[in-house]
Amino acid sequence: MSEPVFIHPNALVETDQIGVGTKVWAFAHVMPDAVVGKDCNIGDHVFIESGACIGNGVTIKNNALIWKGVHVAD
Repeated sequence: MSEPVFIHPNALVETDQIGVGTKVWAFAHVMPDAVVGKDCNIGDHVFIESGACIGNGVTIKNNALIWKGVHVAD
């Protein structure tokens, strides 16, 4: 059984499309209409723009920028 979503208190997550087991760390910003799969690890200060899609099991390291239209596969 997967663990629930973890969102650090200092992260800003504006989408409800976050998969189970995903962790979003401090100062990350996930905009509305972005999709993040299950069991992902979204590092500190990551920005994921609306319209971006992150697959399952993806790690995005600190300070990365993921723009609209970008799709990162599983």
